Amino acid sequence: MRFTYQGVRGTFILKNKLRVDAFAVRPMLLAQGAFDDRANPDRFFNGVTVSAAKGLILPDTQIDLYHYDVYNKVAKFALLAGQERRESWGLRIGGKSGPWDYDLEATYQTGSFAGERIRAWGINSDLGYSLPKGTPLRPRLGIRFDAFSGDTNSRDHTLGTFAPPNPRLPLFGDAGYLNFSNIVDVYPNLTLRPAKTLTLVAGPEPFWRQTQNDATYAGPTNFPGIRPIGSSYIGIGYNAQADWAVTKNLSYRFFFTRFLASGAFKAGGGRSSDYLGIWQEIRF
Repeated sequence: MRFTYQGVRGTFILKNKLRVDAFAVRPMLLAQGAFDDRANPDRFFNGVTVSAAKGLILPDTQIDLYHYDVYNKVAKFALLAGQERRESWGLRIGGKSGPWDYDLEATYQTGSFAGERIRAWGINSDLGYSLPKGTPLRPRLGIRFDAFSGDTNSRDHTLGTFAPPNPRLPLFGDAGYLNFSNIVDVYPNLTLRPAKTLTLVAGPEPFWRQTQNDATYAGPTNFPGIRPIGSSYIGIGYNAQADWAVTKNLSYRFFFTRFLASGAFKAGGGRSSDYLGIWQEIRF
């Protein structure tokens, strides 16, 4: 899903040491005619990222610090709708050490929503171990753990639901059923490379709500979705992925998810689902 913005961006690079990216943009309102699109006056997205070069602070490791500032005149969560001003303060560490690779990110959010203050948090982590070169199929054993806060108390005048300012796509999987809000997931996975141009990834991915007092949220927006009844357990997705680089100009991607909903998710109006996606990409 593509988003169009209007604004300014600046980049400063100190070679082999530091990179700073700063931007101030508004999403566009797309009209039917030509040259008549305009910036949305009810929303903006500003931010700055400071990146230390790989190895500058820690060996074979890149470190990023960022601050994002998002304004939305009409935002909606499980129980409230209103004006939102949300700031995200984050740290990301990614790199490789021998057979291990790692990507860790933590974000804390402040601001205000519908007269209430915002205090939310999110954690991404991806850890992998690749077997030595020469091992058949070049396997990588990986595990991903994510946790994003929900609103534990709707009466304390504090919104605890994490809302990603501009979530990457795909989300947990290409199906994009769930967003990074009030959710915890664990994804053990196995990666195989039968050929230089072919990569296969598969594994189970169970989901829970971070708190039962909040709903699940639909990806890639922050719009409230199913509100399970009872248990925090949402369900489990069985994922299978294949990426095939036919040539340097032509590639294919295959993704399948079998999502089995929990009883609590079904009681809230949800259901199990299958998702299949196939992409062809041609580069010139």
